[in-house]
Amino acid sequence: MERQSFKITFYLRRNRVTKAGLAPILSRVTVNGIAAEIPVKLSNGTSVRKNEPKKNRKNL
Repeated sequence: MERQSFKITFYLRRNRVTKAGLAPILSRVTVNGIAAEIPVKLSNGTSVRKNEPKKNRKNL
């Protein structure tokens, strides 16, 4: 029986910064060495340009 591998990685795509200075979040799914990138359709809560949290985000 052949061994199978599965891996999910989430990362910021810093080369595609929006006008607001936010970077989109992408996921990379790898199964048996074959990778596919899937957009999560969310942006991070930190400004990439200023490295500051968003102003309207509540502290939990």
